Amino acid sequence: MGPTRGIPWPLIALPALLVFAFEFWRHALFDGVPEPWGTFAAALIAAGGSYLYYRYSVLLIERLVVSLHEEKAGQAVMEERDRIAGQLHDSLAQTLFFLNAELERANAHLERGDLESAARSISEAREGIAFAHQDLRETIAALRRSEWDKPLLPSLRNLATNFYRQSGIEVDVSLPQSLPDLAPPVRRAIYRVAQEALTNVRKHAHASRARLALESEQGEVRLVISDDGSGFRPGSEPGFGIPEMERLAAGVGGRLEITSSGGGTEVSLTLPAGARSPADSTGKGPAH
Repeated sequence: MGPTRGIPWPLIALPALLVFAFEFWRHALFDGVPEPWGTFAAALIAAGGSYLYYRYSVLLIERLVVSLHEEKAGQAVMEERDRIAGQLHDSLAQTLFFLNAELERANAHLERGDLESAARSISEAREGIAFAHQDLRETIAALRRSEWDKPLLPSLRNLATNFYRQSGIEVDVSLPQSLPDLAPPVRRAIYRVAQEALTNVRKHAHASRARLALESEQGEVRLVISDDGSGFRPGSEPGFGIPEMERLAAGVGGRLEITSSGGGTEVSLTLPAGARSPADSTGKGPAH
C-alpha cells in the first residue's frame, strides 16, 4: 500500500489553496489599505483558514479513531470465536467420543448379560454428559459476557468463586488492594489466562486445592495459578489451553511460564505494569 493511499486529498490541497487565496487577496484587496489595517485583515484571513483546516483535520482524525476501534473490536470478536471453537474441539468433541465409546461398551456388556459392568459404563457415560453440559454452559456464558471489560480484581474473585461451585476444588485467592492502570487488552489477557489455567485444573489436574494470586511490585504485575494435582510433563500435552495462554501472553508483551511435577502445576504470567497491546498504545482503564 502506497504512503498516500487512503489520505483525503483535501488535507493535501487545502493548505496550498489557503496560501494561494491569501496571497491573491492580499495583493488584490489590500494594496490601497494602510499597512496596519491590511496586516490585521490578512491575519484574520489566515486565522480563519487555519481554523477551517484544523476543524476538518480533527473531524477526519475522529473518524479514523472510531474506525480503528471498530476494527479492533471486530478482531477481538474473531479471536474469541477462535478460542471458543478450540475449546469446543478440545473438550466437547473429546467428551462425545468418550460417550460413544462408553455406550458401545455398555451395549457389549448387555449382549453378554453382564449387567453390573453395563451399569458401570452407563454411569461413566452419565458423568461424561454432566461434564459436557457444564462445558457447554461455560461456553455460552463466555459468549454472553465480557469479564475483561469489567474491573479486574472483582472479576478474578468471581472467577474463583464460580470455579469452586463447578468443581468443588477450593481456591486460595490472594489479590492486592489495588493495581496500576492497565489497558483493556492487558486486563483481558490476565483474566483469560486465569480462566484457561483454572479450566485445566478442573479438567486434568485431579487436584484437591488450587491457588489464584495476583501481585504488583517492582514495576511488574504477576499472575500465578497453581494446584496440588497430578501434574504433567510440559510439552507432552498439545491441548488448546496452553497455546491459547501463550498467545495471550505474547499479545501483550508478557512472559508465560509453566512448571509441573507430580506435586502439581504452576502457571505464571508476568507483565510490565505499563504493558499494552502492540495494537493499542492509547487505551487505559481502571484495573480496580
